[in-house]
Amino acid sequence: MIRPRGLSALVVPAAVLVTVAVGGWWLAGERGSPDLPRLPVMPAARLTALTDEAVSLYAAGQFPRACDRFSRAWEHDPASAARREDVARCFESWGWSTLRQGRADEAVLLFRQGLRQSPDAPALLRGLGLAAVHAGRAEDALAPLEAAARTDADAEVRLLLAHLYDRRDDASRAL
Repeated sequence: MIRPRGLSALVVPAAVLVTVAVGGWWLAGERGSPDLPRLPVMPAARLTALTDEAVSLYAAGQFPRACDRFSRAWEHDPASAARREDVARCFESWGWSTLRQGRADEAVLLFRQGLRQSPDAPALLRGLGLAAVHAGRAEDALAPLEAAARTDADAEVRLLLAHLYDRRDDASRAL
C-alpha cells in the first residue's frame, strides 16, 4: 500500500516536470515562427524625435534623408495611417523636385515608391504619368494618368491624356 505522503512525493516532481516541458514547448514555438517578423520596439519619445527630425529635413529640402526617417518611423508604427501618408508625401515631393531637375527616370522610381504607401494618391499618379512622358515613355503614362483622372477632376491631367491619345490617333479617347 502506498502512503499518502509517498504519493505527494511523486506528484509534485511530475507536475513540475510537466510545467517545465509545456513552458519550453511554448517558448520554442514563439521563437520558431518565421512568418511573424519581430521589430524592435522603439520608445515613443524616440519615435517622435525621429519624426521631428524627418520634418526638419523635409523642410530643408533634404528629401533622401527625410524619406529615410519617415520610412523608419512608419516601420516602427505600421498601423499609423498618418506615418504612412508622411512617407508617401515625402516621396511625392522628392519626385517632383527630381523631375524639375530633369531626371525623369529617377522621378518615375520615386513616384512609384510613394505609390507603394498610397496607391490611389492623385498627385503621385499624376507625377508618375508626367515623369513617364518626360522620360520618353508616353505609353507608360496612360495608366497612371487615367487613374488620376478617375479620382481627381484635374483639368490638366485630362488635357494631357487627350493630347497623348491624339498622338496615338485615338480620337474617340482623346475626346
